[in-house]
Amino acid sequence: MIFSGNVKPFSRNNLKRPRSSHIFQTTNPENKETEEMPKFNMTVPHSLAQDEAVKRVKHLLGDVRTQFADTIGELHEAWDGHTGRFDFSAMGYPITGSLTVNPSQVDISGELPFAAMLFKGKIESAIKDRLGALLA
Repeated sequence: MIFSGNVKPFSRNNLKRPRSSHIFQTTNPENKETEEMPKFNMTVPHSLAQDEAVKRVKHLLGDVRTQFADTIGELHEAWDGHTGRFDFSAMGYPITGSLTVNPSQVDISGELPFAAMLFKGKIESAIKDRLGALLA
């Protein structure tokens, strides 16, 4: 096939992936407000002392970083007492959230990219199962 001018043949090298921060935000043409990414919220009960629960949750984040090093990148966490904030990329998609370790439960909330919404139930189930076992 012969190409002329500025036309390039299709190849993966010609594709440039937009920055993820631009993929998931859209604007509403009527009021120009930015729509937020879909949210997830869950609660996992526990019967541990609050400080012990915090210690175990912090340990879990380190385990996740190690176990899923091939699919999870740029994992950051910051703690202020019993509340932690986290962000990471999973297969190139940004995920952010926070968790609060209360005396009898852990509350987790965050944002998922639209592309991950098909897996929202599976993601929530896996987090609840893993965290529930850790806090038992």
